[in-house]
Amino acid sequence: MSENHELYRKLNSQINEENFKEAIKTCNKLISKKTNEFEPLQCKFLCNLHLSKFQECINLSNNNSIIKEKMIFELAYCFYRLNKNEQAIKLLSKVNEESIDILHLRAQLLYRQEKYLEAFEIYQKIWKEYEDDSFEIFTNLTACFASYFLSSGKVFDYELDTESFIEKHGESYELLYNCACIAAGKKTYSKAVEYLELSKTKCIETLKEDVSELELNTELAEIDVQIGYVQQQLGNHQVATEIYEKILHEKIAGKGISLVASNNLAQLHGTKDLFSSYNKTKSISNRDIRNLLLGKQREIIGFNRCLLLLLMNKKKECISLFTNLKEEFPNSDLPELIYAGIKFHEKKIPEAKDILEKALKNSDSMTIKLSLVHLDILQGNLLQASKRLSTIPEILQTPAVVSLRVMLLEDANHIEEAHQVIQNAADYWIKKKKKNQNQHYLKEILTLLANFNLDQDKPKNAIDALEKLVNLDPQDFDSLSRLVLISSKFDVEKSEKYAKKIIGLDFITESSGKKKSTNLNVDELEKLPPPDLSEFKKKIKKTKVNKSKVTDEKNSTSKNTQKKRKKKKRSKRLPKNFNPKIKPDPERWLPKWQRKAYRKYNKNREFRGTQGTVTSSPSNTRNTQTTTKKTNTNNRLRSNKRKKK
Repeated sequence: MSENHELYRKLNSQINEENFKEAIKTCNKLISKKTNEFEPLQCKFLCNLHLSKFQECINLSNNNSIIKEKMIFELAYCFYRLNKNEQAIKLLSKVNEESIDILHLRAQLLYRQEKYLEAFEIYQKIWKEYEDDSFEIFTNLTACFASYFLSSGKVFDYELDTESFIEKHGESYELLYNCACIAAGKKTYSKAVEYLELSKTKCIETLKEDVSELELNTELAEIDVQIGYVQQQLGNHQVATEIYEKILHEKIAGKGISLVASNNLAQLHGTKDLFSSYNKTKSISNRDIRNLLLGKQREIIGFNRCLLLLLMNKKKECISLFTNLKEEFPNSDLPELIYAGIKFHEKKIPEAKDILEKALKNSDSMTIKLSLVHLDILQGNLLQASKRLSTIPEILQTPAVVSLRVMLLEDANHIEEAHQVIQNAADYWIKKKKKNQNQHYLKEILTLLANFNLDQDKPKNAIDALEKLVNLDPQDFDSLSRLVLISSKFDVEKSEKYAKKIIGLDFITESSGKKKSTNLNVDELEKLPPPDLSEFKKKIKKTKVNKSKVTDEKNSTSKNTQKKRKKKKRSKRLPKNFNPKIKPDPERWLPKWQRKAYRKYNKNREFRGTQGTVTSSPSNTRNTQTTTKKTNTNNRLRSNKRKKK
């Protein structure tokens, strides 16, 4: 007992000093004595947990059933940290108690499974019942709100008052980041940029002293990618590309964030730099990197990857990725669109149309309907395309869809139906005008109605549409001038009435659109002397002379060109017995001694005679040659000596 007492005292001191490695060794000594006590096992489990050795904790629980019964929450946390979410949820389902820790872990697991609504409800329960005003709970509430909004496009009934919370409790960079994501989901991008800039400065302030420079840069990279996305939505494509390229060049972001940046950059490049986009988004096939992304991000990046492969004519790779996407997202419309795109790329339009129509039976997707409209127009089914557009109530009365339907019906000679389409849209937006909603849409529809009536030789109807436009915006001088011009042919009083509203010489509009008073007096203008036009006349003469010179030069050049054109080329002279089927000798212009077939005549060649005659032996001939050479050299030496004398 005294030995065990000393080990426990040692274990207690090691835990207080946070020396968990040595504490595990003392726990092993206590367990080896087989005292059947739970405390050494518990201490060993918790020491491994503090050292982030989660797999060893799970192995310890597999060998000891007592840990599974008494340490369910800790074991579920180990599974959560190892991304084994289903096993963690099964363990938590056995717990009847609902403490803050268990509720918090359950909400985190639901968030990972992208069940944002259920996670939001649990955090809301913690917020209300337990009166927890901590940053962590409220930050997680905003994260659930933002993720649900971005993934589904829907908003919770519950409204988060983030501004009042920040005023009361202060701010953190995570909370500001989540507020920016909510603002981006609501498409208030300017507000999102403000939140992100604040989040960036707050992140530098809080983490500068506690964290290394590399870790700080990786944290800032995530905020920068979100800033790039918001700038991209605002139309600042150059700013967004610079942000993405900087993150990818410096290689400071995590793999998941860099993949998101690569995808957004590929979307900005479009059909340019396909090979670089292909290499940068290749990591989507890596399972470990895919687990770092949300489901909506994986779906969109996979879809963009398929489109990229189609543009690069890599159909086999595209089909394999398409099958994986279909298995992972069975309820999504994007895989069917990809498959239809493959068939369309193969110029099999009827098959692509059949695929989309089958998919439309299971879902009421707007993208599928618009894709079918595109295929109907390509096939020449204009009325069918117009009918399909009428089945999309979300965009039916928008100016773009109305103008497209009018164009299709005009081409199909359904003029009355086209007029009815515009009239219905005008009535719809006039009702919305009373609620002060989208007045710019009403202006576009009324101008479209006026142009349509003028094209159909119905000026009186066009006058009515233009009158509504002028009443809607009295400063629309283009519509006002058109109204005066058209009504002057039919109703002079009306044209005079509206002509008075047109700005005269007393006001001049600047380039910025503001009115600028000139205060011109007609009587003073009449008293002024006539202007001196002498310099102006000189300039006119100079221009006339220059023009005459230019015309003379042009005439002279044209005559020269005509003369050159009259020259006839001589016909080619070919040699006698020329056969065009036989190629000419390439060495025909070289002299004979430079040609390959030429053989040089050897003067010292020995005549061997006819067959059967006796010739000298080769040894004799060699000797004779050498002797003659020696004699010749001796004669030369003698001759040189004589010259010296």
